[in-house]
Amino acid sequence: MSRSRQGADGPLILVIEDMGYESRQLVEPLRDEGYRVETAGTAHDAVRHIKPTTYDAILLDIDLPLGKSEQPSIPENTPRERAGIEVLRFLRRSLKLTPVIVVTGLNHAAFWPELEQELRGKELQVLYIISKPCRLREVICALHRVTGWRGSFFKAFKRDDPEYCA
Repeated sequence: MSRSRQGADGPLILVIEDMGYESRQLVEPLRDEGYRVETAGTAHDAVRHIKPTTYDAILLDIDLPLGKSEQPSIPENTPRERAGIEVLRFLRRSLKLTPVIVVTGLNHAAFWPELEQELRGKELQVLYIISKPCRLREVICALHRVTGWRGSFFKAFKRDDPEYCA
């Protein structure tokens, strides 16, 4: 049975992040905003979440451990810095058009220009790329843009405020 989109609370978000501290830095404030948040810490764990569920948005770290799987959907020889890309490929092969926001620290790597081009291309269709360490406001604004959800963060700002994101 597939879980679905916006319910009694806010939109359903999947945070795919292997670093527990960084995951907590995103999850708790997003829940405070009214988002329903699920987490995955490895590429295979992310695929297990994506298969039965329709998310309103996904926050994805590219640099992930593969993890263990009895029925892998991601090639076992995938390097760590490409595991998030393979999660995206799985998502798109599943014909899911879920908006994806990449939150990564790889933007300083020598291979970043090619990776960024791949992420923004037609196959993967990443809408936003946010550099780590990220500002929570930037993440919430990107999520607002892709889900249309206005949690308590937006109620605290006026439209003419330069800190407000439309």
